[in-house]
Amino acid sequence: MSEHLVPVLLAGGAGIGAGWCAAIFAHYEAGRPPPYLATIAAAVGIAIWAVLVMPLNFLLPVTLLLGWALLGLTLVDVLDFRLPDLITLPLIAGGLVISLWLPDGNPLGHLIGAITGFVVLYAIAFLYRRAR
Repeated sequence: MSEHLVPVLLAGGAGIGAGWCAAIFAHYEAGRPPPYLATIAAAVGIAIWAVLVMPLNFLLPVTLLLGWALLGLTLVDVLDFRLPDLITLPLIAGGLVISLWLPDGNPLGHLIGAITGFVVLYAIAFLYRRAR
């Protein structure tokens, strides 16, 4: 645990700023404020969890950015029932690029997963609009 103390403190400190940014983003996108303190606490929690479970290599900052981006998306979804393309589309592209360096060595599988996820969610949206 002691070898993780400095990274936990650094990531936790960064989590304060990331939580603040996620709350501001959600407030701007949803038009109403999220619970700022809870958002900051969640971002710090994401940071501490990531440091404790991820190896201390390039995957740690990627995991932190993904976790904090998903926190912002979650807030917008809870407040406004939508996911803004401003965050979701770069996450798809970034995830596919990062998959090239993942230990499983299966970027094609990740691409197929991304396409499948898009098709399923598009089909749900299409059916929902038709039903309405």
